[in-house]
Amino acid sequence: MGEQECAWRYLFVILETMKQNRLFIAVQLPETFRNWFEGFRSRWQDFPVKWTDVEHVHLTLSFLGNVPVEHLPDLISALEEVGERHLPFSLVFTSVEYGPDQRRPRMNTPTKGRGPRLIWARAEESAKFSRLYADIRRELSMLPFPLHENRPKGEPHVTVARFNSLLLREWREDTLPEISEALSIPVSIDTFHLFESKLRRSGAEHFVLQSFMLNGK
Repeated sequence: MGEQECAWRYLFVILETMKQNRLFIAVQLPETFRNWFEGFRSRWQDFPVKWTDVEHVHLTLSFLGNVPVEHLPDLISALEEVGERHLPFSLVFTSVEYGPDQRRPRMNTPTKGRGPRLIWARAEESAKFSRLYADIRRELSMLPFPLHENRPKGEPHVTVARFNSLLLREWREDTLPEISEALSIPVSIDTFHLFESKLRRSGAEHFVLQSFMLNGK
């Protein structure tokens, strides 16, 4: 084997070990939630936001970011163990409102340190959801890749829209409507999923890599 061929083989091995997957852990939402979201989005179609794709709407448990492929077996094994410690449960989505708090988005240019401007569907607090969230975070903390910050205390909510900063400048703050409304959408949770997110020119596409049943004893 010549030196050039050896160099190419070495480079190939290096590139293989550098491969990473953009991952997150989430619960898929049922048709009842997607139907509500489709109607809500149609009522506010002229709002200066980028709407989440109806087919991709999900309840995030943890965003992992870029994870090297060699860590996937350990990650999947850890999440399987989590599933074996929890029983199925239900959440009820009770409101839709501005996030990350209920105040309307500010109109000036975002400053460093200010959180993203969103529209959220919120669920009522759930001890079972919080325990599942905390268990996943605990397992992730023992794996050899950085742990991203996530929702405070496992607060269950779904991001349905993100404000477009450029379009938002065309609106006066006092003309932004009150979008809050009461909901009553029950969601049964018996499975969570490890997703891969691929960034395309048309937007992110999500693919289920592995599913984990909640089958604790």
